[in-house]
Amino acid sequence: MPNKPTKPISIDVSAFEHRDTGESTNFNPKTTDCLQQQTVYNDKLGVVMQIQSTRFGKLEISHSDLIFMPHGLIGFEDYRHWILLASADSEEVAWLQSVALPNVALPMISPRRFIPEYRLHVQRRDLDVLQMHARDKVFVLSILNKSGKHWTTNLKSPIIMNSTRRLAVQVILTDDQPLSQPIILADEQALQQVA
Repeated sequence: MPNKPTKPISIDVSAFEHRDTGESTNFNPKTTDCLQQQTVYNDKLGVVMQIQSTRFGKLEISHSDLIFMPHGLIGFEDYRHWILLASADSEEVAWLQSVALPNVALPMISPRRFIPEYRLHVQRRDLDVLQMHARDKVFVLSILNKSGKHWTTNLKSPIIMNSTRRLAVQVILTDDQPLSQPIILADEQALQQVA
């Protein structure tokens, strides 16, 4: 029997809030693709991982900091563990750092912060991996790019993150959204190092 077509659901995106909620996560160390990373014990933090980043140097992170992306990102499908870091240069930007690839740190923004009318139309089945429940905190992020002297973001394939469960997925939207939406950053001079 064929599956019924699923209806797209609209998600009202909210501004990205970079803060520690202190909530538990569903990290499963058996599914990790970062087994090469060194795990150590820190008296203050408990079990932490040490990862190397070409942008941020050596980082100590807790397993609860990890974001699991079951399908990876477009172009990075085999890399499923990431961390989201606040930018020291801008309140508008966060960094999605790969745990396995030291040289991959992607600048991220909350698209709604720049385009308040931005709405998503996503197939329900695309969100199944997020295991969303009514009280979960869900955010939408998009990758920031520099094209010449201008900043842009891809609104066609945002990343939806369930920060409560530390799960995320990149989706390709069913509606007409720009691949390269111009963005004006307030901290543009501080972010010149991004390009």
